[in-house]
Amino acid sequence: MDLQDKTVLVTGSTRGIGLAIAKAFYSRGCNIVLNSRHAIPEELLKQFPDNNRVFSAIGDVADEKEAQYIVEQTIEHFHQIDVLVNNAGINRDMLANRMSSEDFQAPIKTNLIGSFNVTQPALKTMYHQKRGSIINISSVVALIGNIGQLNYAASKAGLIGLTKTLAREAARRHVRCNAIAPGMISTDMVS
Repeated sequence: MDLQDKTVLVTGSTRGIGLAIAKAFYSRGCNIVLNSRHAIPEELLKQFPDNNRVFSAIGDVADEKEAQYIVEQTIEHFHQIDVLVNNAGINRDMLANRMSSEDFQAPIKTNLIGSFNVTQPALKTMYHQKRGSIINISSVVALIGNIGQLNYAASKAGLIGLTKTLAREAARRHVRCNAIAPGMISTDMVS
């Protein structure tokens, strides 16, 4: 598959799985949009030597306006968006009987609603382009559950449902939507 000059937005891409995904697409010749809620350190940007192919879009996907701005910045800078990887995610692990409503909602706001917040404006551009791919990073926990991860599992299971429905809707406009459900991977979030 020729990915040369495709534009890829990876949410939550300054560490862990997101950074690895961004590097993989970059190595295939893609333009990369890195995203974080905070300023992206210069040391990290140096890992992508061709400055013309890398752009930083700062914003919190859980905030609808910031998510829309992330997509707007991507299109303004690279004039297209070919691939969206909804990777931004948080966890608040604890047993269900100790979990507050806020603890339950936080992963859902970022992992599920945040993915929708970025997908919707990106989808409009992809429909106009008549092409695109959306990749949602779910989790094996969505499929099998895990003690202490009621909120995280619910958010990632919701993302699978979102993916299946969007795949059916978007296919009519030549846009693919898939989910990946990794198991435990040694990242900062896991540790």
